[in-house]
Amino acid sequence: HAIFPVQAYSWNEILLGRAVTIVNPKRSGKTMAYLPSLLTLLSDTDNDVENKQGPIGIIFVSSSREVENIYKLCRKMVDMRKMSIVTAFGKWNCAEMQLKLLNGVHLLITTPPCFLRLLSQVEDLKIIDRERIQFIVFDNFDLIYEKFKIDLLEVVKVTTRGADHPEKNPQIIITTSKWLSSNTNM
Repeated sequence: HAIFPVQAYSWNEILLGRAVTIVNPKRSGKTMAYLPSLLTLLSDTDNDVENKQGPIGIIFVSSSREVENIYKLCRKMVDMRKMSIVTAFGKWNCAEMQLKLLNGVHLLITTPPCFLRLLSQVEDLKIIDRERIQFIVFDNFDLIYEKFKIDLLEVVKVTTRGADHPEKNPQIIITTSKWLSSNTNM
């Protein structure tokens, strides 16, 4: 497959640890503009992933179909015996998902409402350690924002350390088909 210009530009920036916003039309390779670099960075992280709780990276998407599509791409790109990637969407076995997250994973692929539902069902357990999260991706942010604006604000609060300590925040990667207006508030 040919490499789109957006992919060639973004891969290096992501590997250098920079926050990246990718604005390109639908079906123009935006997911592949971050996914190979993200998986490379995740594979280079601490191999002792199972002795810590929660994910190292989280990809937020707008639908269960997108969760499945990105998971399929991951399976094609990495040895799943060496990298733990879990999905959470729709109706799932909450106890099984909690156990996976408690045991630590490299990557969680989910939707904002599913992520918040998962957290609300395990208030007494720390299955998400925001100190551990190094990467957050919002794939098709414009669609996520349209569908889950209120959930999105809560997700940002739970997964980042806020504006007071930006140097401690995870690397943020955003893909979108269009710029959101300056009236967009979070």
